[in-house]
Amino acid sequence: MSTLATGVMPGDAATGLRPVPGPRPARAPWGVLELIAVSPTVFPALLFIPGMFALRTPLRILDFTLVLFVWAWVLIRGGGQVGRPYVPQILLGCCAGWLLISIFHPTTNSLISGTAEAVLVVSIMSPVFWVPMLKITPQRLTRVLRLLFLANLLSSLWGLGQVYQPERFNPPDYQIFHQNEDIKASLTLTTASGREIVRPSGLTDTPGGAAVASANVLLIGLIWALRPMAFWRRGILIGLGFMAMGVIYISQVRVMLLTTVGSLTVTTGLFVLRRNVGKAAVLAGVLTALVFGALAWASFVGGEEATRRFAELLEQDAGATYQKNRGGFLQQAIHVYIPRYPLGAGLGRWGQIFYYFGDKKYPFGVGKGELYSEIQLTAWVFDGGLPLVFGYCAAIAAAMWLTFRIALRGNDPDVSYWGCVVFAIGLTLVVCCLGAMPFIGPPGVQFWLLMTTLYAANEQAAVAARRARRAAARGAS
Repeated sequence: MSTLATGVMPGDAATGLRPVPGPRPARAPWGVLELIAVSPTVFPALLFIPGMFALRTPLRILDFTLVLFVWAWVLIRGGGQVGRPYVPQILLGCCAGWLLISIFHPTTNSLISGTAEAVLVVSIMSPVFWVPMLKITPQRLTRVLRLLFLANLLSSLWGLGQVYQPERFNPPDYQIFHQNEDIKASLTLTTASGREIVRPSGLTDTPGGAAVASANVLLIGLIWALRPMAFWRRGILIGLGFMAMGVIYISQVRVMLLTTVGSLTVTTGLFVLRRNVGKAAVLAGVLTALVFGALAWASFVGGEEATRRFAELLEQDAGATYQKNRGGFLQQAIHVYIPRYPLGAGLGRWGQIFYYFGDKKYPFGVGKGELYSEIQLTAWVFDGGLPLVFGYCAAIAAAMWLTFRIALRGNDPDVSYWGCVVFAIGLTLVVCCLGAMPFIGPPGVQFWLLMTTLYAANEQAAVAARRARRAAARGAS
């Protein structure tokens, strides 16, 4: 009888000894990686606690300074990077150096606001530098993505509550309405029942913010549902995807809908390249059903007003729609701001940094005065001109290419599969740069955290495999 049939190792029958099971693999440790993964959801959620809204500014600052504290802690703790160097480290290191030099740009608004702007941008890219020094197993990568899914699911579900019971689930206040009262009308809608609601914000105080969390639920949940699991679990994940798609519709954020659907469509092609044609077909079918099913739900709940903005996408040419809404900002950045500010406009002159730390005595757009940015390219031009634009774009391109390669042929099956998720999330954020500024907020931290975590897990899996082969060879000899 064969050894496989009996389960008895050679010599066991003669000695009467039972085989000793091998040691269980050590559980991946919890630490700062998991903390940073959920902090963009946890910190804004604290504002929903009564009396905490007064701490909004310190919490927003803490959200970005925490990653710098983690960087310092990892450096103090010691340890080095395992595997090959991560190319975006070099490119973003150059960008960080240029930003520090740009603090002394002649038209930087002030030393305080300029330093704050540089620190903000560096903090967003900082996971590239400290994540590779952590121990990241495939199990830990899986845990991080699941935590990210659960955190965003909570925010998306909260956004659903804001549709049905806004008086209970809305944040205590909306800071944006204090800054610009005229914008309130464009950020509210009238539902089919006649109630006027603010676009769902989820666990943030930004109208429409629930769309970002819902996009992550869709991207992670649908690809996760393709893995081997019980039928009822797969059904729950697809059902949550339906809910998330509906929240995106009600949130009225068209760019998030288009980029999420587009990223999942590209991921379908990625599965084909992986020779997972069955998974690709299932993903395409489920995605199509969710797009139209959730649109019907949004129309039923939100009425004609909830779907009118999306109907325009079908009635008009996509290029014309973009030009009408965000295309003008892109043209302005290319034809006006780049020639005017090839080396940057000086730091601390736009956005929340100017609002909190800027010197307001200068006229708008003149000298060191305030500037206005609506898309990512404009933000990069203002902060660092062409050096920052080229450096940051090259780093993003390198990160996406490495993620694509890992998704196709990673060093570990789990790492490779989750690479499809990370690629889809990254692609969504990259395309969002045409209509928003994801790399100047928590989504940018998420991008670099996930990209670098995936790369580090893949490199460390390769090192572990080589060590196992050497140990096996020594044992055989």
